[in-house]
Amino acid sequence: MKKNISFALFFCLSLLLMGCVQKDKSSDMHIQEQSNNPFNLNEMEESGANVQASYGYSIVNYDKENRLIEYKKEEEILNIEYAIDNSGKSCEVGMIMFMDGIPQSYIVNGVKEYIFPVFLEEKSKKNVSVLYHPSVVDKGAEHRVFFACIYEPHYVASEENNGYGNYHNILPMLPWTLEGQGNILKIDICKEYEVQSMNEEFRSKYIDKNSDGTIRNRLEHTTIFQYLQDGEVTYDKINIKDGKAKFQIQAFGDMKITYRLSAFVNNEPVDLFDGCSYLDISVEKDKITVINIDMNIDDIKLDKFNSLDVFYAPIETAGGAEDPIVDKVQTISLVNE
Repeated sequence: MKKNISFALFFCLSLLLMGCVQKDKSSDMHIQEQSNNPFNLNEMEESGANVQASYGYSIVNYDKENRLIEYKKEEEILNIEYAIDNSGKSCEVGMIMFMDGIPQSYIVNGVKEYIFPVFLEEKSKKNVSVLYHPSVVDKGAEHRVFFACIYEPHYVASEENNGYGNYHNILPMLPWTLEGQGNILKIDICKEYEVQSMNEEFRSKYIDKNSDGTIRNRLEHTTIFQYLQDGEVTYDKINIKDGKAKFQIQAFGDMKITYRLSAFVNNEPVDLFDGCSYLDISVEKDKITVINIDMNIDDIKLDKFNSLDVFYAPIETAGGAEDPIVDKVQTISLVNE
């Protein structure tokens, strides 16, 4: 798979005019995946699709063939150059980077940024350079690096439009490798979570029967994350009551894998996991990993509606996934009543 990759393939966010209407930026959207030619935007628009965004990006100043960054000096500041190609409408994207599963800070105009926003004009190309000092959590000679891009990261839901649809969607690359030793971080990584057995009633929700009679298992080769509050699955909001947000995150699937989680509120990192910024969890077949969150908001600047993004980066796999990528739980609103 190594030659498949330094370029994060274009993705298209679109609304089919059949079955739904075009909405403005404050409305929900739905992803229409293109299985034939995703780059032929004229053909898509002629078929009745309203293309909201179509872009891709690559790293242009390192070894793209092997997805390799060589870090030769411990104090060296690296320059990451992104080439972004926007074939759709104007939009904002946010560049984010992880090393050893830890979000990394860019240095842009002397300011530290974790999610660096880039505005793209309609049907345009742009090169963006950012400075970066690698920060790692172990002394190994190789470190896994994930690059990803977030669509419209500053969008926040509202009373009238409480869903995120495609906003905050993630477009990740396959993993890169950094060879060398960066700045070793002294950080706490929590590992407290619960594991429950998955019963047949729960599993049956993710087993579908196709039109040709074959069975589709939606848990195969994947991990599903979902939020719960007051014992119920929630997709649009988590309510903050008496200065705290109490909820759960569930993770489950048929793939044995360990993830490192991190969280952002309104694009800023927060200590979501019992006072820790990071949490390591394991997921395995026939089990449900349950993370109990008791979030104190005293030190977080909040509006009434706030975006919560929880990222999960694979740090250890046991088969079933080749080159797993960083991903995120669907964005949800933290509602400060």
